[in-house]
Amino acid sequence: MPLPPTAELICSFTTIKTEPLSPFVWLLLKTLNNFGDGDRPDFEILADKLAFKDARYLQQAWNEMIGLKLCENEKAREEPRSGDSDYKSARLTQAGKKALEDGFVRIGEPRRREGEALYFIIRDGSPVGNWKASYESKDRGPLDRPKWANKVTEACIAKALKEQRESGDEHIEPDEQIYDLEIHWEDSREVKLD
Repeated sequence: MPLPPTAELICSFTTIKTEPLSPFVWLLLKTLNNFGDGDRPDFEILADKLAFKDARYLQQAWNEMIGLKLCENEKAREEPRSGDSDYKSARLTQAGKKALEDGFVRIGEPRRREGEALYFIIRDGSPVGNWKASYESKDRGPLDRPKWANKVTEACIAKALKEQRESGDEHIEPDEQIYDLEIHWEDSREVKLD
């Protein structure tokens, strides 16, 4: 049975493995971002104010931040330590600022995917589900930019990949994120899938 008119969207994007931030790492990132060197509360004061009473959790989070290179200071570059004195004079790295903004840490190497063809129902912009590798595509001409064009997000692309790719290698893993998404509207087409 043929599908309703379908948009073949050509897109490019980057994927990268991610790791969520622990609440304690997020707290220290937020503290480094909001307090200057002289005004920054130490681990014991932070633990007391937040009623978890044990600063060891913050010390562990601090060690994790150093390992992930989310913060830096001049002293730590010369002789790396994980103590409270380094924390007092530390500042966020670009990776730390990005982690604070995103809510996760990017790990591993990014992978760029170019010219991926994904299929969406023209009527509502939903990804074609129940994908069959045997679909035959018939070109119906250029695709006029649809009303739902601004709703094609990274999450929508991840869903389409999961539905339309048979190989797990072509899917987006649960711990991967898509970013730098580009839809190549000029290369996208209206098609009929049978």
